[in-house]
Amino acid sequence: MLEKNAQTKPSDLTPRLTRTTLLLRRLRAALQGRAGLAPSYMEMEEWTGVAEGTLKDWFNNKGRPTAEFLLQLLDRTPDEVRHHTLAATYQAWPTRANPRLKCDQTVLSQLKTILCQSNGLSFIQGGSAEARTFLLTALAHSFLAMTERPRRVAGFDVHEADWFVLVPGLTYLHNVFHPALLRQALRQGWKQVGSNKVQLICLNGIWTVLPEMQKEILAMAARFPVVVADAATIDPYRLEKELKAPANLVTVSQDPNTGSGILIAIQAL
Repeated sequence: MLEKNAQTKPSDLTPRLTRTTLLLRRLRAALQGRAGLAPSYMEMEEWTGVAEGTLKDWFNNKGRPTAEFLLQLLDRTPDEVRHHTLAATYQAWPTRANPRLKCDQTVLSQLKTILCQSNGLSFIQGGSAEARTFLLTALAHSFLAMTERPRRVAGFDVHEADWFVLVPGLTYLHNVFHPALLRQALRQGWKQVGSNKVQLICLNGIWTVLPEMQKEILAMAARFPVVVADAATIDPYRLEKELKAPANLVTVSQDPNTGSGILIAIQAL
């Protein structure tokens, strides 16, 4: 069965370094101990009062380092390094209010209206995979911020949530793009996606790779609001013919003025 924390287990059994472990190692490299070298565990024990054995665990991806210990290391980090070190650890927080979304208030209002629909399909196309993922994630986070529990989000994202804040309820497939593996993952969790407790369904990277799922997704959009993001474009005529609910084509593109900004155009069908 899929895990309830919205992420599947990676096939590689080697645990990945947590963001906290990476931050600890960056801070240690930035600090200076005796003779100008990176501080030893013994030195850090003298600074912070944390036992050397515990420190070894924390720096080797085990245990839960305390906030106080992190602050004590940050206190000793040179000013010119501290900001860069922290910035390298942060993940993006996509929402409708994020400045990466380069659109006026009318488009933001349209996005809000889309999230408030009782059913229908919003198809995010164009741009890069990053831009589509950013917008889909922003819509899901905004939905949760605007609604009361037990409303929740469900669905699948083929990507790894290692550069943005993941959405509670979504299952992230750790950059699995092979159709057979995707089918296996969807079979395990698809019934949960269509449960009555769900009020928003998000599917990222599924539409083209698994075309046999498309009719079922369209049928689901007659009962729930569904957001699909995909590299392919969709035929508006097909939506008008097959979908028994409102539809919106949401096209993203790169802002030529900033490079990282995301332009949004919405076509209601």
